[in-house]
Amino acid sequence: MIVRYDSEVDALYISFRVIEPGGAKRTRMLDDRRMVDYDAADQPIGVEFLCFSEGIDLEDVPRAEEIATALRAFATAPA
Repeated sequence: MIVRYDSEVDALYISFRVIEPGGAKRTRMLDDRRMVDYDAADQPIGVEFLCFSEGIDLEDVPRAEEIATALRAFATAPA
């Protein structure tokens, strides 16, 4: 998993693999703060969380347990 945080817009993106340009074929809005990107085979390839500093909700998010693990590692990684 690749975790990227943009502090200017307070958004976190987690990709499940390297995503080539144009790789996301569809985006599903779970709500106004959570979006899931899917590839051409309709497999989830990434998740975006807006307003990240306010916390995130992993309910209904694909691969939620893996994301939680990645976020714990991200939070403890040296800057």
